[in-house]
Amino acid sequence: MARAVFVESSGSAIINASPFAHTSVMSMFEGGAKNMPEAWNYDHFTYEAQDSFYAKGTAETFAKKATGLIRSLHG
Repeated sequence: MARAVFVESSGSAIINASPFAHTSVMSMFEGGAKNMPEAWNYDHFTYEAQDSFYAKGTAETFAKKATGLIRSLHG
């Protein structure tokens, strides 16, 4: 039986950790740098991981740093 797997995205992690009432996370403007998949994708050999030039853990590191910056703006 197939089972759905839900992985919290980096964007969701940033939004959920934001102290602001409204927070948006946008990506891939004008092609950007393509995919920044979460570590789960590298472990499961997904298209996102195969198509990315980022190393495993980059998305989680980015989310942590972005969350810190957002919180510092809140004061």
